[in-house]
Amino acid sequence: MAKFTMSVPEAMNGALEKEKEQRRLDTIQETIRSILSEYFRDKEIKS
Repeated sequence: MAKFTMSVPEAMNGALEKEKEQRRLDTIQETIRSILSEYFRDKEIKS
């Protein structure tokens, strides 16, 4: 598994915090993984 660090603007951080609460996840990292997983799954289905 690759690891990396990223910076996001405050507005995006706030949106990720809200999404984390809605999805009942523990961390922002889990939230980002979940969002990316959905994105790539949907992209694959449409292709």
